[in-house]
Amino acid sequence: MAYGISHKQLDNGSYELRLAAYKSHPLRLSYCDKSKKYVVYTSINNREAILDRIFVRIDGGSQLNPDIAYFELSGRDAATLARVAERIKP
Repeated sequence: MAYGISHKQLDNGSYELRLAAYKSHPLRLSYCDKSKKYVVYTSINNREAILDRIFVRIDGGSQLNPDIAYFELSGRDAATLARVAERIKP
């Protein structure tokens, strides 16, 4: 597992963010016209969503090498604003 985040500016002024520990799940920092603020978009249950929270469940291991049981993404559907959540096992 590695720590950190990489970013890349996109043509529309948004940024693509990738967590070093989970590069296959991209995040996008972008301005939201509905809420009039910057938010992070990502895929939750195969739907575009506004990310509200990431919860990481650790079961043992060490500080530098934790045993991650799962992590949970929760947020709101970008189109309907309905609550969405997804639990992912690494």
